[in-house]
Amino acid sequence: MKFRLIFFIVLGFFLFNSLTYSHVVPMNAGDGDWDELSDTTHKTNTDSLREARAQAADSIRQSHQHTADSARTARTHAMDSAKDARAHIADSTQTARKHKTDSLQSARKHITDSTAAIRNYHDSKHYKDSVTRSRNAKTGSIKASRQAHMDSLKDARTHATDSIASMRKARTDSI
Repeated sequence: MKFRLIFFIVLGFFLFNSLTYSHVVPMNAGDGDWDELSDTTHKTNTDSLREARAQAADSIRQSHQHTADSARTARTHAMDSAKDARAHIADSTQTARKHKTDSLQSARKHITDSTAAIRNYHDSKHYKDSVTRSRNAKTGSIKASRQAHMDSLKDARTHATDSIASMRKARTDSI
């Protein structure tokens, strides 16, 4: 940074000297005043100073304009990239939400369809006949097992009664 500052000071000094004393024309020999500039040289020198100042001001103006343009371009680029990033995030969020709702709708549709299929099957004649057959078979087997149990109890009672009666008869016959 110090080097640049020194460099610009030295460069300015050389420019000033080259613009100020480049048009020195000696005056008339009879005048004896050699260190003064003639009026035309002075006028040319001030014009060249004005031109140099105008060029410097123009250069500075162009530099400022270039800096402003580059800052504006950088800001525009940053705003555009942020806008694109927000748009990308919004798009991906929307896509994720759509995917989630689609999968939920698909699951609900599957449940609804399978429930409807089950309901239709339950309402069908085939199912009702099958249920009736299985109920009849179950109740028939329960009746048969109850009947077998009741028969075995009846046989046991009959056997016990018969044995008691035969024991009484044998006792009464022996008396």
